[in-house]
Amino acid sequence: VFGPGADSFVFKIYGADTELFLSRSEELASIITAAQCGVGQEVVFLFDNGLCLRHVPGRSLLPPDFSNWRMAEPIARTRARMHVKAMVKPDVEPVLKTRFLGSWLDLLPTELDTHERNKKLRDILDDYDLRKASSELLSCLEDVGSPLVFCHNDLLVGNVVFDDSTGIVKFIDMEYAGINYQSFDIADHFTEFAGTSSHATQ
Repeated sequence: VFGPGADSFVFKIYGADTELFLSRSEELASIITAAQCGVGQEVVFLFDNGLCLRHVPGRSLLPPDFSNWRMAEPIARTRARMHVKAMVKPDVEPVLKTRFLGSWLDLLPTELDTHERNKKLRDILDDYDLRKASSELLSCLEDVGSPLVFCHNDLLVGNVVFDDSTGIVKFIDMEYAGINYQSFDIADHFTEFAGTSSHATQ
């Protein structure tokens, strides 16, 4: 239902084959957790290939907004609330290990559809030992001793909604959310200050 004074809702339709690298059950659990922490959207109902969420008022941010202290401080506070309020089971593994540097590497193709593309793929795989690099990255994070907390893991500008009238920040698009190293979530957010490819000319 849309209109003045009425509730607004967002319908999310899952893309084809996205279940190969996204766990929709884990995404749903993350959306519910974020809502319980007061930082995300409420699930209204589910359907076969998607879900309905309650709309949160505000606007998605742009790269310059991230360095605006008026917005940077509430973003940091909202992220901290998410990190602190969600419960973490003692035996849980970080999604950086199980998904990002685990199952996702298994999805890498060994062959593409043209000779030219195959050559480019081989050049990349020959130059970079991704599994070794992944292992080294995980080792560094474990040595730092960063705590495992509930993380968004994808806080780019489009996933942060700011309500100019109230100063309230909410996070959306929880596909990659889950238990992870706190330092990863913070560092990932800072890399997003550069924006996305659509902002390259700004």
